[in-house]
Amino acid sequence: MLLTDLYHQGFTTTPDKPALIVDDTVCTYRQLHDVSERWAQALLHCGIMRGDRVSILMGNRIAYLQLYFACYLIGAIASPMSTLYQSVAGEVAFALNLTKSKVLMVSGEHYPAIKDIKSQVPSLERIFVIGDGEDEETSWNRFAESVSGYLPWPEVNESDPALIIFTSGSTDRPKGVTHTHHSLMQGAINKSAAMKLDSHSVILIATMLCHGSGGFGFTFPALYKGGTVIFMASYNTGGFLDLMQKRLPTHVVAVPSEVREIISHPRARQIDFSTIRTFRSGGDSVPNEVLSDFYKLAGFEINQGYGCTECEEFCMNPADGEIRRGSIGVVAAGATVRLIDAQGRDVPRGEAGEVIVKSEAVMAGYWDDPVNTRKAFLKGWLRTGDLARQDEEGYYFFVGRIKHIIVKGGANIAPAEVEDAIAAHPGVKYCGVVGVPDPVQGQLIHAFVVPGKEGETPAPTEEELKQFVGNKLSSIKVPDRWTFVDSLPLTSIGKIDRKALAAYAQKNL
Repeated sequence: MLLTDLYHQGFTTTPDKPALIVDDTVCTYRQLHDVSERWAQALLHCGIMRGDRVSILMGNRIAYLQLYFACYLIGAIASPMSTLYQSVAGEVAFALNLTKSKVLMVSGEHYPAIKDIKSQVPSLERIFVIGDGEDEETSWNRFAESVSGYLPWPEVNESDPALIIFTSGSTDRPKGVTHTHHSLMQGAINKSAAMKLDSHSVILIATMLCHGSGGFGFTFPALYKGGTVIFMASYNTGGFLDLMQKRLPTHVVAVPSEVREIISHPRARQIDFSTIRTFRSGGDSVPNEVLSDFYKLAGFEINQGYGCTECEEFCMNPADGEIRRGSIGVVAAGATVRLIDAQGRDVPRGEAGEVIVKSEAVMAGYWDDPVNTRKAFLKGWLRTGDLARQDEEGYYFFVGRIKHIIVKGGANIAPAEVEDAIAAHPGVKYCGVVGVPDPVQGQLIHAFVVPGKEGETPAPTEEELKQFVGNKLSSIKVPDRWTFVDSLPLTSIGKIDRKALAAYAQKNL
């Protein structure tokens, strides 16, 4: 099946039903289909053919998905770029040069930062602007409306690349994860089955369309079943609660930091959670105190899951079964998972091992990067670089990234475990932990702490946190160094940027 078949059910059975909603702007299945076809013809008239790359830099808007499907109709490859890039022009130029994109679609708010980028990207032929800031030369809508005449659709195969989406780059330069029509369709089929989605499903998503979970991880499964997907143009907690109240979603998706903000919002207790079948969170570890506070607020558990850009969410708590607090769940439909040691041997249950996965939803490889593609696979299994353990009932528990594990005095320490202990203190809003070199112990633990909001619980002292964490963990896991900060650096997909934290820690040794 091709991605052009993804929304077939919704378009043929309920064409006037909302497929996508961004704030108060609604796009029906008929509109999604019609605009995608018109824009696909415009891309052909622009000289874009099967296999050409079309990059996208914009916030959450309906045009994002319409551009995706326009590309898929002609066999072009869509390449979303994160709006969280810290140096927009530099990081965008890197992504454009890696993909050798011919066209860049950009929203008006981002155009000023990249308007002169063509001089840095030899392959780039056109920049089109969607929304405010467009003029006669750059306006995509004007160009698409001016197109006349019909060009035949290129032949597209399910093995053709469809999407190049970049990793966060938290430990290395970003890599272009390449998905085919088949891998994305299979991911949508698998996940819609695991979540038990149907045409009545309404998914409210707090994340960005430029990221894997928002752009295809939850959106594609919902569209595949004929449901409705809701985004905010720009996330804010009050507006998100308004959408929960107005749209009555059956499923909600938010990252851990957003869940914390929802819980602490003064209006949260006025919201009716009874329509929600699952409240999903992942992408980073969810602190135990957040899980507990959410349960007190909503009356049910957060459903955590686990996946990666290379194979989106292949592990999750059952939709109609037990949600085990703190667990990333069980293996979802269509996937097989193993936990292995450094020698590639399966580890016993209860012991931590690297997560490797086999699924038809796994990426084809990293774009134009055969070296890292070879490193990513072990005899046909995708290596995630993450550690997890499995209990006797088959539930998995995330331990941490192998590259982030701190080796102190011969002991392996997962940053997430230490962060969870620190975050339990009522005076801590956010925290991040990294290892720093030490000639005696090998590494020491450096904790970065964002105190709670002014006017709430007083900010804790270093000694208070040491004692607090020491009562929860063994002494070797208590951080050796503490830095209090106003915020934590984030990667382009919103996770804690441990590379930036480690660089800062080592610079200030």
